Amino acid sequence: MRKIILFLLDLASFILTPLVAGIAALQSKMGAERFPFTFKMWDAFGVSPIRHHYYQPVFNVNHLPEEVWEHADPLLGINLNIEKQLSLLSSFIYQKELADIPIGKSSNASSIFYHNNPMFGPADAEILYNVVRHFKPTRVIEIGAGYSTRLVKIALDINRNEGVAAKHSCIEPYENPWLSELGIDEIIRERVEDVNLVKFDELKKNDILFIDSSHVLRTGGDVFTEYLHIIPKLNPGVLVHIHDIFLPYEYPQKWIVNERRFWTEQYLLQAFLAFNSDFEVLLSVNYLAKHYPNELSGACPVFGRLRKGHGSFWIRRK
Repeated sequence: MRKIILFLLDLASFILTPLVAGIAALQSKMGAERFPFTFKMWDAFGVSPIRHHYYQPVFNVNHLPEEVWEHADPLLGINLNIEKQLSLLSSFIYQKELADIPIGKSSNASSIFYHNNPMFGPADAEILYNVVRHFKPTRVIEIGAGYSTRLVKIALDINRNEGVAAKHSCIEPYENPWLSELGIDEIIRERVEDVNLVKFDELKKNDILFIDSSHVLRTGGDVFTEYLHIIPKLNPGVLVHIHDIFLPYEYPQKWIVNERRFWTEQYLLQAFLAFNSDFEVLLSVNYLAKHYPNELSGACPVFGRLRKGHGSFWIRRK
């Protein structure tokens, strides 16, 4: 029944789209200043008429060359530190602990982490767990909460039992009402761009700033704040995680062509790291999954079985 309803909606939309698109394209071309009331109505519905134009951030995905999806960018001015990455992988010794975490969903409880979840898959999750257990941070700040939060809580609890206590904070203004049930030390229900930047001075050597936010660079937005106001002022030795980064490769073709995700964060990250001597690449999980899957599997046994979930990128302030 659901498929039939979606088909009928698609058919109705297909019939109406030429009329709506024609009007929207005209409005976009002439500009909001000539249609002030109309654009306020668009805003009220949470959409904007943006045409394909070289001055606009959206584009016709059909114009992308096929080779863009498998082309590896040379990452000029960036050292991926492959040997150091492999050395760090070989130092992780938490395979048994990772194997003890359920593969599939075993409970309806929102606080339970399982590897084969839809948002934060095995390789990324296992690397996060390894990093928390290996570096034993005393402070973790997450920008964006989810399955990662549940996993960090597990790792920090074990660290605490071994004598290393940590404060775990989550900045999450929009989602996950279950956070209050998880026992997180601090939940900040604000947009990161509204948080006092002094908060990030709390992070010291081996502490973690975990970023999984909107992935889109926009005026005064979260990504703008993270890369221009937060990351540059971090103390030496702080570890930074950014999710859904596929460097040196492009974002997944399905995301852009089928789902129309016009994300831009990894381009900003690449520009930030180019010729930047104050930060070093610690782990590029997508690159490791493509080129060193056996070594990655050695540290991440569930990835070795499922071969999925690789889009985390780790850097460190020197």
